[in-house]
Amino acid sequence: MEIIYHCPQHIVNIRTQKGIVEAVLVYSLLQKEGGAGGPLLEMAGTTINSSISVMGNVSTGPHNKTGKKEIKAKLERAGKTGILSLSEHKLKELPKGLFEIGKKLKILDLSINILEELPHDMIRHFPNIKTLKLGRNKLTSLPQLGGKGSPLVTLEANDNQLTVVDFSNCNNIEKLILSRNPLTTIPKSILTLSKLVTLDLSYCGMKGPLFIFTQDDTSIGIMASLLELLLDGNQISAIGGEDLILIKAPKLRRLSLQYNQLSSFPALLLKSPSPLNALDLKGNPISKSTFLAIDGVDDFLQRREATMKKSAATIADLSVCGLDD
Repeated sequence: MEIIYHCPQHIVNIRTQKGIVEAVLVYSLLQKEGGAGGPLLEMAGTTINSSISVMGNVSTGPHNKTGKKEIKAKLERAGKTGILSLSEHKLKELPKGLFEIGKKLKILDLSINILEELPHDMIRHFPNIKTLKLGRNKLTSLPQLGGKGSPLVTLEANDNQLTVVDFSNCNNIEKLILSRNPLTTIPKSILTLSKLVTLDLSYCGMKGPLFIFTQDDTSIGIMASLLELLLDGNQISAIGGEDLILIKAPKLRRLSLQYNQLSSFPALLLKSPSPLNALDLKGNPISKSTFLAIDGVDDFLQRREATMKKSAATIADLSVCGLDD
């Protein structure tokens, strides 16, 4: 069994033989238990009694077989299926034989290892790769991912030690997960990804006013496909400027800014024709009354309600964008 606790969202992942069950655990319960003592979790008819530590990410360690024979067998199977998972294998370097099947791979999972670096040109060995998972390693840089006809669609590189990233010529990326890296700002190369749909830069140490897009820098492209932007757990004090996001991300529908330092919010993102219909401001200084007084908030609330009806949402949100007062 594995328990992973992520602060401060209070999410506990429990790995059993039947898969991974994800539950939201109320923080008051954790406080009551003092971070231990085995709180009882009931999920899908299964009761699990376990001990929890509230000290960041906690894991009991790998559960996969990690020997050379097991890796060799996985490589052989991956040569037939195009899918290779080497997650939780205590890897310090890429296994021998990986590049030999590189042309056949479409999905490669190297997450939850202890990789500190990867070959700069490794992507050339994977001309058909669609999904690359590198999360929860010790990487300080990423290999060159772009290039003519790069097929990469999904990249997960969360929970590493990245300070600089370059996504130039990664023209097909649709999902980019970079949360929990010390990036401190949104890399400009990301702003040129015209097919990007989901971007997660949560817990990246971003501070001060955040000018997500600028109008006077002609090198920054329009993120024409961006639907979802996650910026939780930073120290963002303002979303800057006149018509910045609307012009550069004309399809943005979900914006999550939990646990930042916002005391206001730009009306332009609320007014029609902005498509924004999902916004989370939980854990910010801005009050519910202040938010409801912003010009355009009625337009936003109408869009949000229409979206919830279409999705047949059954859980009533008694707050307004996470604001309860």
